[in-house]
Formats: sequence, C-alpha cells, structure tokens
Amino acid sequence: FRVSSNNFSAEFGRNSAAAVNVVTKAGTNEFHGTAYEFIRNDALDARTVFATRVDPLRFNQFGGTNGGPVRKNKVFYFASYEGLRLTRGTTVLRTVETPEFRRLVAQRFPNSIANFLFQNFPSPPPTSNIRDTGQPVTGPATDSVLNNPAVASNPNYVATGGGLYRNALQLVPDGIPDIGQAAIQLSEKTTANQFSIRLDHELSAAHRLFGRYIWDKNVADDLLAVVRPGFNQPIDQKGQNLTLGYTWILSNRTVNEARFGLSKRRRALEARNEGVPSIAFDDGVISFGNFPTNPAVFAQDTFHWVDTVTIS
Repeated sequence: FRVSSNNFSAEFGRNSAAAVNVVTKAGTNEFHGTAYEFIRNDALDARTVFATRVDPLRFNQFGGTNGGPVRKNKVFYFASYEGLRLTRGTTVLRTVETPEFRRLVAQRFPNSIANFLFQNFPSPPPTSNIRDTGQPVTGPATDSVLNNPAVASNPNYVATGGGLYRNALQLVPDGIPDIGQAAIQLSEKTTANQFSIRLDHELSAAHRLFGRYIWDKNVADDLLAVVRPGFNQPIDQKGQNLTLGYTWILSNRTVNEARFGLSKRRRALEARNEGVPSIAFDDGVISFGNFPTNPAVFAQDTFHWVDTVTIS
C-alpha cells in the first residue's frame, strides 16, 4: 500500500483527499505459496453486565496464495484467496411485551393484525421492570375532531384541549403484566470470500503486459436495527475489479505505461419477512417490520483509462 496525501504527481490529477495505490504481487520463475488462519473465540471472555452467559464469538480468517511460472521467463501467475467466518454475539436491554399480554390480545382480537404479529413474531419474555400499562383497545391513542368528528361523542375519549382527544380506556389497568425489560442476546454472522488472480507476460525486454481480476462477496447480518426475532436485515455486498496494463520502455530515460480499470460494486440491503411494514410503539416495546427503505439495491460501475509517460 502507498498513500499520498499531498504533493501529488501529475498522474493523480488535482483531486482532493488521499490517493491510495495497492500493488499486487506477481509470479516468478519458481513456485511459491502460503497458507494461514487466524482464530479468535470467547474462551477467555467475560459476560457483559446484562447477559446471562458469555456472548458468543467465533472468528476464523483464513486463506492462501500461490504463484509461479506458466511459461518460464515469459508468463507468470499469482493467485490468492481469503475467507472470513465470523459469529459475534451481543446482549441488549430492550422493552418487550409479556406472554400474558399476547394471550389477552388473542382473546379479545383473534382476527386482528396485532394478534397475527404477536403470535408469529413474539419477543423474549421480560425479566425485570414488569408492569401493567393499560389494556389493548381499538382505535388510535389520540385523535382530533378535524380528523374524526365522531371522536367528540365517543365515550372512550376525553378532551385534552385544542380539538384533541385521548383514548382514556387504554389507560385503564387490565389486571395483568403488559410489558417489561428483557436482556436479549443476539448472534450476528458475517461470511466473506475474496479471490484474486494476476497474469504477467514479458513480451520482450521492452514490452510487458499484465492483467488482474479481483472478486469479493460479503454477507453480514443486521439484527440490531430491529431487535425483534424474524426481522434480520442482512447487508449483501459484492465487488469485481478488472485491471489491464501495458508497459513500454522506449529508452533508458523514457517509459510509457497505459492502464485500463473497471470496477463493479453492488450493495443490497435485504429484508426478512419483507411483507411486514415498520410498526413502532410509543411505550418503547421493540418494533415489528423492516426499515421502510428495505429491501434496496445500490449498484455502481466505474472505469478509468490512464496513460503515463515518465521521462527521467
């Protein structure tokens, strides 16, 4: 790696910020290779304050390289691969509904959307700060006469001023624990693979060709955005890069180097159970659904052509 932050040479133009050059290895007349693996786990970790057990950690980063001649003194190759398998756990403290509350919703509103969501995507049971916050009712918590003139004559609503009305029935205790806090342990996985290959061809003492191709893919869970089980929003990223180069040594003082590069990037924000809209609660209970913007895919293709003449 070489990072240039100022006093750029002419080949980098006049753009701001830093210029980063990455040089990949080339093959030689002898075969060489390497293999490696880096491992981390939770064997010596301590549990966090709210966790009931140690958060899991499985980190495996592994790969290898190999290079050598295709045709001695003329054509060489160099290839590499790296993989990542990561499982990382974390414990978060969140407000959740109780099993008793879900049963009450099922008894009173068996055909409702609320019952469907609570039965298919239940939260873990709370273990602390469990309390009765009222009862489930139909209709909005607050309404206005401009939006709904009939609210003024609804006995379940009381005026709060300015044409606004509050659903008083919602605040009447239902006699059961409704919500509480739970320590939720999440385990996110990341799977990544990267492959590259480079070919070099010595046409003559003055002419040289090279080509390089890099492919990578990374899929990472996102369970923290929506903690409720069933709404993982993985981030799927894929990239490809192709570079071709030709070097011509015109004299012992002049060298011409031409390069072409093509880069393709794709970033997908995925959504599990994408048919469920984003539904939030004003009492802090963990929400349902994915982000309104998911799923989404962003793609970018970039190419460049550079010809550099160096005179010393």
